[in-house]
Amino acid sequence: MKVALVGCTGHIDYLLQGLERLAHVHLSGFATGFPDEDCKWFIESQQKILGFVVYDTYKQLLDEEKPNVLCIASFIPLNGEIVLEAVRRGIHVFVEKPVASTLQELESIRKELQNTKVHLAAMHAYRYYPVFQAVYECIQEGIIGDPVLITAQKSYKFGAYLEQHGSTIPWIGPHMVDWIIWLTGKKVTSVYGSQSRAGNRNEQQSEAAATVLLNMENGATAVIYMDFLQPADSLTYSDDRLRIAGTKGIIEINNGKAFLQIEERTEISSLEEHKEMFVEFISQVEGKGLCRISTDDSLKITEICLKAKQSADENRVISM
Repeated sequence: MKVALVGCTGHIDYLLQGLERLAHVHLSGFATGFPDEDCKWFIESQQKILGFVVYDTYKQLLDEEKPNVLCIASFIPLNGEIVLEAVRRGIHVFVEKPVASTLQELESIRKELQNTKVHLAAMHAYRYYPVFQAVYECIQEGIIGDPVLITAQKSYKFGAYLEQHGSTIPWIGPHMVDWIIWLTGKKVTSVYGSQSRAGNRNEQQSEAAATVLLNMENGATAVIYMDFLQPADSLTYSDDRLRIAGTKGIIEINNGKAFLQIEERTEISSLEEHKEMFVEFISQVEGKGLCRISTDDSLKITEICLKAKQSADENRVISM
């Protein structure tokens, strides 16, 4: 099976880890995601090992290689354009989140997908983290009852340039929206977002802090916090936290560990054997299994984040 890669700014480690386990899958071609992307390190370290051909543009790559799968790890503002081109050609897509940077791009991708058998999966890697799997299993078993209030947080050390990653909500938000959608299984009915560039360091231009409120079915509510205010000398690059309060108990993730509180607070873990995200993606492409990141979820999470960004820009609640 031929795989091509566009860009090396995103999490290409998911792809490389998968290639190590899939002897029949070959990375045949590579192109930069944008003109000034620094890919020298990737080409020098991986080309001799993987044997791929380097192309000037992603369209030239697609024309020459005609891959079965396209992996996209470029800057967010370019994702939608590249995804749309691949889907139109009937190529399966494994892409950094979000799938698109505008609602118009997203709608075009949706329409094209209706006419193909393409599987598209955004890199929602937390679905493959054992600690999140433990929480998922608990909720599926009904141990905390019906989820009612969810709070999620991601705090990073530094800001980013808007021209590279776009707005903070579509860039960072998909992680936490995915946690909420996947873990609770609830539909979002409306979104409200807020954002601020106050607190930026080193003359960065992205919003330093943002908040998203999700109203969900059956009266559930989720609040998402994201920022670039993690102290520069902090021992960790990011501070991730999740709390889901249900009708029977509370479950939390903090500092890489999961805790369940019914009568007393106890640490929990998953018994599931570790699985690789890209390996499962290829399994679905080949019709041999299912990837736990569906095309529908990938599109829905992107839509929620883009509408949350629109809400922040327009200062109004937006229905889903």
